[in-house]
Amino acid sequence: MSVIAKPPSKLPPTGGGGRGKDAYLICKGRVPYTCRIKDRTTLVVFHKKSHAHFLRTILETHFLHFKEWPNMNENTIFSKTMVEDFGLLDVEYIDPHRIFDMCLRLNVNVCVVDQIMERKNTVTVKCDVIDVEPRPETFRDVLEELYTLD
Repeated sequence: MSVIAKPPSKLPPTGGGGRGKDAYLICKGRVPYTCRIKDRTTLVVFHKKSHAHFLRTILETHFLHFKEWPNMNENTIFSKTMVEDFGLLDVEYIDPHRIFDMCLRLNVNVCVVDQIMERKNTVTVKCDVIDVEPRPETFRDVLEELYTLD
Protein backbone atom coordinates (compact mmCIF):
# COMPACT_ATOMS: atom_id res chain seq x y z
CA MET A 1 0.00 0.00 0.00
CA SER A 2 1.02 3.58 -0.43
CA VAL A 3 0.18 7.03 0.84
CA ILE A 4 -3.36 8.22 1.31
CA ALA A 5 -4.62 9.63 -1.97
CA LYS A 6 -7.86 11.57 -2.15
CA PRO A 7 -10.33 9.94 -4.54
CA PRO A 8 -12.14 11.97 -7.18
CA SER A 9 -15.41 12.11 -5.22
CA LYS A 10 -16.97 11.61 -1.82
CA LEU A 11 -18.72 8.44 -0.76
CA PRO A 12 -22.49 8.15 -0.88
CA PRO A 13 -24.15 7.49 2.52
CA THR A 14 -23.82 3.92 3.80
CA GLY A 15 -26.10 1.66 5.77
CA GLY A 16 -25.21 -0.88 8.43
CA GLY A 17 -25.51 -4.61 8.88
CA GLY A 18 -26.27 -6.55 5.73
CA ARG A 19 -25.99 -10.09 4.49
CA GLY A 20 -23.02 -11.91 3.04
CA LYS A 21 -19.47 -10.86 3.80
CA ASP A 22 -19.21 -7.62 5.69
CA ALA A 23 -17.16 -4.78 4.29
CA TYR A 24 -15.63 -1.84 6.12
CA LEU A 25 -13.78 1.29 5.03
CA ILE A 26 -11.45 3.64 6.85
CA CYS A 27 -12.75 7.17 6.22
CA LYS A 28 -12.05 10.78 7.10
CA GLY A 29 -15.52 12.25 7.05
CA ARG A 30 -17.05 10.88 3.85
CA VAL A 31 -13.69 10.46 2.07
CA PRO A 32 -12.45 6.83 2.09
CA TYR A 33 -8.87 5.68 2.67
CA THR A 34 -7.23 4.86 -0.63
CA CYS A 35 -3.70 4.03 -1.67
CA ARG A 36 -1.64 3.85 -4.86
CA ILE A 37 -1.04 0.34 -6.20
CA LYS A 38 0.57 -0.03 -9.63
CA ASP A 39 0.11 3.72 -10.25
CA ARG A 40 -3.66 3.52 -9.79
CA THR A 41 -5.78 4.83 -6.94
CA THR A 42 -7.20 1.86 -5.04
CA LEU A 43 -10.00 1.74 -2.48
CA VAL A 44 -9.04 -0.29 0.61
CA VAL A 45 -11.84 -2.54 1.91
CA PHE A 46 -11.73 -4.78 5.00
CA HIS A 47 -13.82 -7.91 5.67
CA LYS A 48 -13.18 -7.69 9.41
CA LYS A 49 -13.97 -4.58 11.39
CA SER A 50 -11.08 -5.41 13.77
CA HIS A 51 -8.61 -5.23 10.85
CA ALA A 52 -9.92 -1.81 9.85
CA HIS A 53 -9.63 -0.58 13.45
CA PHE A 54 -6.09 -1.98 13.74
CA LEU A 55 -4.87 -0.26 10.56
CA ARG A 56 -6.70 2.94 11.52
CA THR A 57 -4.81 2.91 14.85
CA ILE A 58 -1.47 2.47 13.03
CA LEU A 59 -2.26 5.35 10.65
CA GLU A 60 -3.42 7.70 13.42
CA THR A 61 -0.45 6.89 15.67
CA HIS A 62 2.01 7.49 12.83
CA PHE A 63 0.33 10.79 11.98
CA LEU A 64 0.39 11.98 15.60
CA HIS A 65 4.08 11.13 16.06
CA PHE A 66 5.48 12.19 12.67
CA LYS A 67 2.88 14.79 11.49
CA GLU A 68 2.47 12.97 8.15
CA TRP A 69 0.58 9.97 6.83
CA PRO A 70 2.79 6.89 6.39
CA ASN A 71 3.95 5.58 3.01
CA MET A 72 2.63 2.03 3.20
CA ASN A 73 4.74 0.86 0.22
CA GLU A 74 7.96 1.34 2.11
CA ASN A 75 9.34 -0.29 5.23
CA THR A 76 7.92 2.42 7.44
CA ILE A 77 8.97 2.63 11.07
CA PHE A 78 5.93 2.96 13.29
CA SER A 79 5.81 4.06 16.89
CA LYS A 80 5.65 1.23 19.42
CA THR A 81 3.29 3.32 21.56
CA MET A 82 -0.10 2.96 19.90
CA VAL A 83 -2.81 5.57 20.33
CA GLU A 84 -6.23 4.09 20.98
CA ASP A 85 -9.12 5.64 19.06
CA PHE A 86 -7.80 9.18 18.66
CA GLY A 87 -10.66 10.00 16.31
CA LEU A 88 -8.84 11.32 13.23
CA LEU A 89 -10.27 8.52 11.09
CA ASP A 90 -13.51 6.53 11.21
CA VAL A 91 -14.36 2.93 10.35
CA GLU A 92 -17.62 2.64 8.44
CA TYR A 93 -19.66 -0.29 7.19
CA ILE A 94 -20.44 -0.41 3.47
CA ASP A 95 -22.83 -2.76 1.71
CA PRO A 96 -20.53 -5.25 -0.09
CA HIS A 97 -22.82 -5.20 -3.14
CA ARG A 98 -22.14 -1.46 -3.62
CA ILE A 99 -18.34 -1.67 -3.70
CA PHE A 100 -17.93 -2.66 -7.35
CA ASP A 101 -20.42 -0.02 -8.53
CA MET A 102 -18.70 2.62 -6.39
CA CYS A 103 -15.27 1.68 -7.82
CA LEU A 104 -16.65 1.95 -11.37
CA ARG A 105 -18.12 5.38 -10.66
CA LEU A 106 -14.95 6.67 -8.95
CA ASN A 107 -12.67 4.97 -11.51
CA VAL A 108 -10.58 3.23 -8.84
CA ASN A 109 -9.48 -0.34 -8.19
CA VAL A 110 -10.31 -2.19 -4.99
CA CYS A 111 -7.94 -3.83 -2.49
CA VAL A 112 -9.68 -6.36 -0.23
CA VAL A 113 -7.73 -6.96 3.00
CA ASP A 114 -8.13 -10.60 4.02
CA GLN A 115 -5.61 -10.89 6.80
CA ILE A 116 -3.34 -8.73 8.98
CA MET A 117 -0.51 -10.54 10.73
CA GLU A 118 1.51 -8.93 13.51
CA ARG A 119 4.85 -10.56 14.35
CA LYS A 120 7.47 -9.01 16.61
CA ASN A 121 8.06 -5.58 15.03
CA THR A 122 6.40 -6.17 11.66
CA VAL A 123 2.89 -6.02 10.32
CA THR A 124 2.04 -7.93 7.14
CA VAL A 125 -1.15 -7.25 5.21
CA LYS A 126 -2.51 -10.01 2.95
CA CYS A 127 -4.90 -8.65 0.35
CA ASP A 128 -6.31 -9.15 -3.12
CA VAL A 129 -6.22 -6.27 -5.61
CA ILE A 130 -9.02 -6.28 -8.15
CA ASP A 131 -8.65 -4.21 -11.31
CA VAL A 132 -11.91 -2.44 -12.03
CA GLU A 133 -12.22 -1.31 -15.62
CA PRO A 134 -15.18 0.97 -16.31
CA ARG A 135 -17.27 0.50 -19.41
CA PRO A 136 -17.85 3.56 -21.66
CA GLU A 137 -21.53 3.56 -20.63
CA THR A 138 -20.46 4.20 -17.04
CA PHE A 139 -18.84 7.49 -18.02
CA ARG A 140 -21.90 8.47 -20.03
CA ASP A 141 -24.20 7.76 -17.07
CA VAL A 142 -22.02 9.75 -14.68
CA LEU A 143 -21.76 12.69 -17.08
CA GLU A 144 -25.53 12.67 -17.58
CA GLU A 145 -25.96 12.83 -13.80
CA LEU A 146 -23.49 15.69 -13.47
CA TYR A 147 -24.70 17.69 -16.44
CA THR A 148 -28.35 17.33 -17.18
CA LEU A 149 -28.50 17.38 -20.95
CA ASP A 150 -31.71 18.88 -22.32
